[in-house]
Amino acid sequence: MYLPLARTTTYREGKMHINFLKSPLYKALVNHTACIFFTPQGVIKYASPSFLEVMGCRLQDIKGQHHRMFCDAAEAQRPDYQQFWQSLAAGESHHGRFRRFKENGEEVWLEATYLPIYSRTGKVTEIFKVANEVTKSHQEARHQEALLHALPRLCQKLGC
Repeated sequence: MYLPLARTTTYREGKMHINFLKSPLYKALVNHTACIFFTPQGVIKYASPSFLEVMGCRLQDIKGQHHRMFCDAAEAQRPDYQQFWQSLAAGESHHGRFRRFKENGEEVWLEATYLPIYSRTGKVTEIFKVANEVTKSHQEARHQEALLHALPRLCQKLGC
């Protein structure tokens, strides 16, 4: 099995040491979820096959690029985007629904969690993101919301 990171990091869990990159949990995450690893600054280190499929890209095309490649250019320039990466590097996790763009420009919505990974000394060494594509359900919810907002105007026109 290909292990994407050149070095291995051992995490301390109580008194037990776990080599995460060789653990069954790591292999399950990489093989069965859309996940991606970044440096604390947001540079892409590795992406799982599922993530690459969701985003319509290849690892060799994105490795070494910054996360902003998946964002709207205006969003990536906003101070809150910069703060997002600073807070991750400082050890904060983030969860939410995020609008991103595939390599071909197509919009995709991800329900994602960004988690800082620490060294034994407590330094954030990488950021792990696990995501589920929710584009269809997001678009359906937006459509239903638009219909609900349009109903009062329609009733007013029809004299309901």
